[in-house]
Amino acid sequence: MLHHWLERLAGSFLIIGLFLAWEAYQASQGRMGPVDPMRILLYGFGATCSIVVGVIGMRQRHRRRDD
Repeated sequence: MLHHWLERLAGSFLIIGLFLAWEAYQASQGRMGPVDPMRILLYGFGATCSIVVGVIGMRQRHRRRDD
């Protein structure tokens, strides 16, 4: 059941991960004003987790089905 949802939401997780990575980049460059370094770290951690879950979902979606 979990694999079904991972397959379905894989693209959304990738989009969220890319958005969080972009926000982390913007914050680290100072384009968002003064930002706590912990927030930048959390953006990066969230981006990494979202992208990993998205890649796992894409892999599940495009795997060869022998059933």
